[in-house]
Amino acid sequence: NRQASFMGRKGNATIYCFMPLTSDRLTADLMYGISEAARRENFPVTFFQGSMTEDFRDFFSNLDDSSHSGVISFPSLALSDDLKDMLKIYAQRRKTLVLLNANTNSAKGMLEDEYSSITQLIMDDAYGGRLAAQHLYEQGCRKFYFTYLPGQPFRHRLKGFQEFLAEKGIEVSSFDKILK
Repeated sequence: NRQASFMGRKGNATIYCFMPLTSDRLTADLMYGISEAARRENFPVTFFQGSMTEDFRDFFSNLDDSSHSGVISFPSLALSDDLKDMLKIYAQRRKTLVLLNANTNSAKGMLEDEYSSITQLIMDDAYGGRLAAQHLYEQGCRKFYFTYLPGQPFRHRLKGFQEFLAEKGIEVSSFDKILK
């Protein structure tokens, strides 16, 4: 039993999650997905929500006073230096932190080196497109073509993909133009 195992070590199997206080599809899907995954693994999960920097600060300040197995955090606002320090200290001490979309709280939407030791999940289609283009570029690819079905996520992925390659002076061509 997972709970008994944690209690034997004077711990608690509960996962704490901090989510933005918004009513959008992404937050709802995340909460549902996290709940389902935790249930399958027999982990209780407790959600905390907030929309202000103080909410996030309070959440992390009170973690030392609670017994938990880990934290999943989706900070909704740009992080101040003291909050960044709190995250780094917690991650170094506990090593049980997963950040969701930390890149949206960083300069120019790019991940800061100071977060590199913290496990992260990025849910940003444009950023994903940039990463895909960067990977292909680093593998030596220099000619790029695209095709896609119309849809919101694909448009943002393509934008990120094209922006990275434009910075390298490379044009991305559409298969539609080639096939005509």
